[in-house]
Amino acid sequence: MGVEGLSKLVKPIREVKLQEFKGQTFAIDALVELNRVFKGQVVLTNKAGEKTHHIHSLLSTILKLEGFGIKQIWVFDHDVSKEKDGDEHFKYKSATLAKRKAIKEKNKERLYIAQTNKTEMENRLAALNEEQKADVDGLFDGLEEEALNKEINTIQKRIDSPQRKEINDLKYMLDTLGIEWVEAPVTFEGEAIAADLVKTGIANYAFTPDLDAIMYGSPYVIKRTGRGKDTKYFLYNLDQTIEELDIGYEDLIKIGLCLGTDANPDGIKGIGIKTVLSKYTNAVDWNSAPFKELIQMFSRTFDINKLSFNNVGKPKFSNDQQALLIDWLVEIQSFDRDRVKKQFSNALNFVKTGDIVNKTPNIEIDWDTITAATKK
Repeated sequence: MGVEGLSKLVKPIREVKLQEFKGQTFAIDALVELNRVFKGQVVLTNKAGEKTHHIHSLLSTILKLEGFGIKQIWVFDHDVSKEKDGDEHFKYKSATLAKRKAIKEKNKERLYIAQTNKTEMENRLAALNEEQKADVDGLFDGLEEEALNKEINTIQKRIDSPQRKEINDLKYMLDTLGIEWVEAPVTFEGEAIAADLVKTGIANYAFTPDLDAIMYGSPYVIKRTGRGKDTKYFLYNLDQTIEELDIGYEDLIKIGLCLGTDANPDGIKGIGIKTVLSKYTNAVDWNSAPFKELIQMFSRTFDINKLSFNNVGKPKFSNDQQALLIDWLVEIQSFDRDRVKKQFSNALNFVKTGDIVNKTPNIEIDWDTITAATKK
């Protein structure tokens, strides 16, 4: 969820443009990206009624990064469905999960009430005769229905979260296009492994909409803010952060725990963004449980050699791979073929920003071959 208020305390080096990072490698926290696209989006579905808005947004990110010549390594959280008991994996965030579950149940109750009110309103309107309907003129009920629909939509977005299907959709796109991905080991978060990839030089930057990766020790972080045309990117550096704040790395972890993280969701009572620098040192006994263990959780580094990377050495964005993905997007996910072709072309053939056009070498799109392949 991101450390509460940390972005107000930690300042970026500068705002950046993605075209500056051609030839660099981004480690991307997959679950954070999935959660980001689940919120604040228009809900789109395929012919089967399955949600597809996450596919639209994730595909856009994948193509944009590839178009700028940026290598991607997507990092997924550990798949607890493989475990007999997921308690070991979630031991560091059990309080957060309990809190989220309570909020979700409350929102489910609110959703039921809103849906019931809408049904009652529809039944009321249906019971009117034609003369009564003419008197109402649809204005009052129209406004009421619009307000209820907006409320239902808002609550539904608060309840929705990525499930195994959405995760598998993303993995399918990555596998089809030959993009590398890896799964975090048990008790490790995806953002922790993304940070480790940067620490060990496998990636150059952790790419994320929050600053958790910098708490996990990532030397460099690119934080994305905003949506659509309002999207901006900011570069952060761990060494600069601790130097400007005149603290050590472990102090930064303590500050994050004071403000509130997934591992300590309520933070430390009586400490906020304005007072944390003066109070964090003596806020708690940092050598006692659970804080000593939480500091170790953030500061540890996993042996990257023990990870199993997918799609290493595979062809990437070949005509056949594009054909297969386009076929899936059109036939299964109900995308428009012409729009998808245009999206691929725009992303992979050129990226234009102002008067600057950066061409990506070695990517040639043979649409005749792709069209023929998708018709087979």
